[in-house]
Amino acid sequence: MSRKRVVVCLGSDIGDPALARRIRGLSEAGAEVHAFAFDRSGMKSVEDVRSLGTIRDGSIGGRFGSLFFAAVRLARYSRSLNGVSVIYCRNLDLAILGFWLRMYCQSPRLVYEILDIHPVMFKRSFFARFLRFVERLMLSKVWLLVVSSEDFLRHHFRTVQGFSGRHFVMENKVSGSFCIRPCRSQRSDGPFVIGYFGKLRCDRSLRILSNLARRFPDIVRVRIAGTAIPEVQSALRELLTLPNTEDMGSYVYPCGLADIYRGVDFNWGFDFFDTNNARLLIPNRVYEGGASGVPMLAEAGTATGDYISAHKLGITFGEPVESNLFVFIDNLRSEDIGLLAENVRSSSDDRFFAKSDHEDLLEVMMDFEECGGSYT
Repeated sequence: MSRKRVVVCLGSDIGDPALARRIRGLSEAGAEVHAFAFDRSGMKSVEDVRSLGTIRDGSIGGRFGSLFFAAVRLARYSRSLNGVSVIYCRNLDLAILGFWLRMYCQSPRLVYEILDIHPVMFKRSFFARFLRFVERLMLSKVWLLVVSSEDFLRHHFRTVQGFSGRHFVMENKVSGSFCIRPCRSQRSDGPFVIGYFGKLRCDRSLRILSNLARRFPDIVRVRIAGTAIPEVQSALRELLTLPNTEDMGSYVYPCGLADIYRGVDFNWGFDFFDTNNARLLIPNRVYEGGASGVPMLAEAGTATGDYISAHKLGITFGEPVESNLFVFIDNLRSEDIGLLAENVRSSSDDRFFAKSDHEDLLEVMMDFEECGGSYT
């Protein structure tokens, strides 16, 4: 008789689409998932997620201050949880909560998924050293560390935190089959379309796109889709005043991907919002653009840039980025875009689509041998 697979999933935002994907993926893989998350965005989840209370976005002090109230709620919820096998924690504050919850659930395995590393963690202040100490303590308690990119291991967990335990690489691939890769051999006439999609958080990206749109009004068209953080609203409004820009608003994942990427020639992959994390992570838009057959523009020397260069998925640019982009656009021809797009379309579907990823993750969480090791 197989062991019951009960997973408690702790998330940072009840309305986070990535949390919904993880819950859905584990459920479809055969797990019984009980999900809890903070209410940060005010958005309702498409999955059945219980609230841990409200929390202020971006305030690390406020986040830890909310842990006490969340712990009380979890202790109450734990009475209805039976036979929990894994507590799956998305980010450091949730790992602390997960460690607390273990006491009420007969010591299940603790899994720590790192979404990004808070900017404070890279500093040399007393608070930064304290947070790194807390994370090292949590790492000594976890059964498995889940990362989206090997660079998190190479440049933080192994080198800074001295972690040598079990890990699993869970890339931000596209879930579902709604995004159908195009088969066109040539682009249509008209301006080159650059798409910037997803969570819009990079002020510098929006300002570079504004300057590109101004410099090349008849050659470049900029398409925006997704949700912008408050800090970039001014730059976004400035961009959208230009006639050769369009705003498609928010979209539903994954069925909305085909619409926003249709007719796009280049996928914007720059992220200067948090330079430390931007150099380590490979964001969703790399896989979404690849699944849609769209080559990416990205910064050289980052995990994203290295990935697309290694697999011929686009073009990378070093500093000064804006000047180098001007030169690139000045010399761009339709046939160049066709060749770049053909390289992307010739890549295997496995590079962009999550097929058995959640099944593999669940097997590792449930059946991994006590002797230690890693999965990639």
